[in-house]
Amino acid sequence: MRRDLLAAAAAAAWVAATQAADLGSEAARRLRAAGVIVPLAAVVSKAQRAYPGRLLEVELERSGTRYLYKLEVVGAGGIVWELYYDARDATLLAAEPER
Repeated sequence: MRRDLLAAAAAAAWVAATQAADLGSEAARRLRAAGVIVPLAAVVSKAQRAYPGRLLEVELERSGTRYLYKLEVVGAGGIVWELYYDARDATLLAAEPER
């Protein structure tokens, strides 16, 4: 548990520290067709199981050589969560309540 929290904190710090460039829908289609990223639907489904609520926003970002899906979800109690997933394999990298 502690190792998971440390890994999540490190991933959150990494995401905050790097400059990510938003990619458009055409770039996302090309990356998906080339098998570089997983389908957005798979990431949204995984996010909804872990953080049930209303999906507000989705972005595909590139940070260095890594592609990230950034999702914003309104969960229980009206808390907005920013979720960062590795777009290659849908691994949750960070989950932060928006401040």
